[in-house]
Amino acid sequence: MKKIIIITLLIAFTSCSTSITLPHAEKPVHINEYSITVTKRLDWAGPAYYRYNVYKNGKYEGYGTLNDSCMLRFEENRQRFVYFNLCDATREVYLDTKMPVLEAAVDSVLVKGHDGTVLRLKHREMRKYIRMWNKAAPNGLNRLGKAYDYEVIIYTGSSVRQFKVLNDYITEDGRWSYRFKWNTFFEEKREVFSD
Repeated sequence: MKKIIIITLLIAFTSCSTSITLPHAEKPVHINEYSITVTKRLDWAGPAYYRYNVYKNGKYEGYGTLNDSCMLRFEENRQRFVYFNLCDATREVYLDTKMPVLEAAVDSVLVKGHDGTVLRLKHREMRKYIRMWNKAAPNGLNRLGKAYDYEVIIYTGSSVRQFKVLNDYITEDGRWSYRFKWNTFFEEKREVFSD
């Protein structure tokens, strides 16, 4: 009986290897300088899955995420996303759109809460907010969602820029989001809006 248990355990452990990779039957898709291959993979636990490997000029860059039956999303880096249409072999590149705020050009900055409360920032707070925005690191494309804590409005001469803030994240165009290093700035403002 002990021999049967030991043999069963040995078979179970040796069959659950992390290095099992079964090539998928489909041919690589070539789109400009990119090539995408599909591999069927099996990890140590769970069902098999497909991984879409992306190569650029023959060099492995990483793997993408299939959004639907044709669209593959690939994050080349935080400032550059590539969407591949595998059905018609096309691609669309999205580049970071962040524009810095010029401190000298700013007339005023307003912070609006969800309840309609508006707070006008003092000069020192304006400078701090502008530095925060200019130093904010990219978070990625379409990663913030639609919800937000505050709306920040910057008035510069005849133009107006609107930002949406959620915790440590901020977006101006609703597509690209960025992450602040300092979160205490808006934590202090939260106290003002909750009074």
